[in-house]
Amino acid sequence: MGTYLRTVQIVSSPTILDGKPCIENRRISVQQVVEHHIYEGWSIEKLSDVLDLRPAEVHAALAYYYDHREEIDSAILENDSAFDAEDDVLNQDDQLLGILDELLSTQEAAQQLGISERRVRQLCEDGKLPARKLGSNWFIHPSSLDLDEVKNRRSGRPVNKASQ
Repeated sequence: MGTYLRTVQIVSSPTILDGKPCIENRRISVQQVVEHHIYEGWSIEKLSDVLDLRPAEVHAALAYYYDHREEIDSAILENDSAFDAEDDVLNQDDQLLGILDELLSTQEAAQQLGISERRVRQLCEDGKLPARKLGSNWFIHPSSLDLDEVKNRRSGRPVNKASQ
């Protein structure tokens, strides 16, 4: 009587994992196994434990990889490039948030100048207080408060030029 040896199949279907080759009846791609084993240095035993795979399934995925190395490496590189682009966007957001943290709100500028927030907004709108408007908010660089025109303004209400 002979022994039946069931071999592990690597399958690809457009409805499963966007068509990436994966272990049959599992939602684990060959790419995932390769990334962990080759690029992160996981052992066969760790892959088996963490991904709940039989060693034969891990070996089948790696055998497929070695037969289709260019295709899998290209997909990994493409995936890494997408993450790099995402990181660039996040870094730009962090830089913008860092700049915004340095700037003053109209309320903070009003407190430092000893005037009302409404007056600060009016100075910004008139161009007498250099500021940037984002949405409905004005952002003022702290150095703008040191300008002579801002520091040496006359107290009281601004003169209405139309009534002169």
